Amino acid sequence: MSDRHQYDPGRYDPDAVGGVEPPSAGAEVKCRILKEGTEYTESKSSGNPMLVVKMVVEDGQEGAGFHFWHYIVLNNEYVDQKIGALLDSCGLPTKTKQVITPMRLAGRICKVRVKHEEYQGEQKAKIAWLIPKKKQGFKPEEGEAPPEEVPNTDQIQPTKDGDDSLPF
Repeated sequence: MSDRHQYDPGRYDPDAVGGVEPPSAGAEVKCRILKEGTEYTESKSSGNPMLVVKMVVEDGQEGAGFHFWHYIVLNNEYVDQKIGALLDSCGLPTKTKQVITPMRLAGRICKVRVKHEEYQGEQKAKIAWLIPKKKQGFKPEEGEAPPEEVPNTDQIQPTKDGDDSLPF
């Protein structure tokens, strides 16, 4: 038996955290949207365009460190409702047309209600819904503005009506 091992960084997945218990069903937890894993992609099963939002439960919350993936299909009638719910939960403006990018979402905090569903014979924790900012019992931290006063500091400007370049 060798006392050495050639480490291959290509086989390391920092998101494959073992031993992290998910939040219980019905729990409401704060999650941070991660840059890595939040992306526009295509569904592997249907080929539909979608936005995948990867988030992690914040420290101090039940299930801290647990990862969720939230999928928003971009070519159905509910897309704006789902994106609006995500923006609202993060405290971002919902009343103007805008381009949504993974970079704009990365690092934002949202709050979710957890549900458990059976998947391939096992109970899995999933996002039941995103909780709107006004229903989160928001308590500003030092130097943080309440959600209605959070300025839009992103470089992306709202689009004009009739702009066909929007991805949704």
